[in-house]
Amino acid sequence: MFKWEGGCVVDDVLYYFDIRGGKVLRAYDPRKSSWVVVKGLERLVADGRFSESYYTGSCDGKLVLFFSKDRRIKGIRCAQISLERRHHGRSEIWGKIDWCDNVLFRSDDLFVTKTLDVIL
Repeated sequence: MFKWEGGCVVDDVLYYFDIRGGKVLRAYDPRKSSWVVVKGLERLVADGRFSESYYTGSCDGKLVLFFSKDRRIKGIRCAQISLERRHHGRSEIWGKIDWCDNVLFRSDDLFVTKTLDVIL
C-alpha cells in the first residue's frame, strides 16, 4: 500500500516516516493488518527546522527519528518518542516527544545510509 524505507519495529509494530504522503509517521500493526497515522506529532512535523529525510530506529522501547537532508548532512537532529496505544472505538497509536535536539554536528559532510537498532 505504501512504499516505505528506513523503518523500524517497536513492540511488534512497524514504523516509518512517510515524506511522500504528507510527512506523517505511519505504523503497521500485523495483528490488525492495517496502517494508521501516529497522532500527537503535529508540532514535530510543523517545525521548520526539520528536513526532507527521516530515518527511524528504536531505543529502550521508544521510537527515535533521525533527521537529515538528502543523505548529505552537516549534522544529525534526533527526536525520541514514547508510543501509546489507545482504543476509543478504533485502534489508535499516539506519540509523545520526550526530547528533540541536535545530537551530532561536524564541519565534515556526513552520510546517513540506514539506522541499526542496538539492544543492551
